[in-house]
Amino acid sequence: MEMHANTLWQCDFFSKRIIKKFRLRQVFVLAFIHIGTRRVFVTPCTCKPDSAWMKTQAEAFLEHVKKEGLEADIVMRDMDKKFRNGFDEVLEDGGVEIRKTAHRAPNQNAFIERWVQSIGQECLDHFIAFGEKHMDYLVSEF
Repeated sequence: MEMHANTLWQCDFFSKRIIKKFRLRQVFVLAFIHIGTRRVFVTPCTCKPDSAWMKTQAEAFLEHVKKEGLEADIVMRDMDKKFRNGFDEVLEDGGVEIRKTAHRAPNQNAFIERWVQSIGQECLDHFIAFGEKHMDYLVSEF
């Protein structure tokens, strides 16, 4: 069991409305959690999680895993349509197996779901973020 946990990651999106140029904008953040150590890797936020952004975040995750000396054999994710933008291909090319959870089954991705709930309730619900840099700062400090 421990060996499996040391190579398993889960990932998910979360979002928040921020104030940008005097209007509200929705930003998206992609977070990964290593099951064995509970260490979290969080990507910079974006207003537009397009194909190029998704590929860049997958590459950044692979680089993070390599830099930290952690293993990543499996990444579990939900069925969110944003993952279709080349994300899986980049990870698979890096030797990572993608496992998708069943439709409407958040308990299969429980560790990252709980972390997303925690950052929302313990941090982001208490602040108004003024732009992407401020949002990234709040997330990194958490």
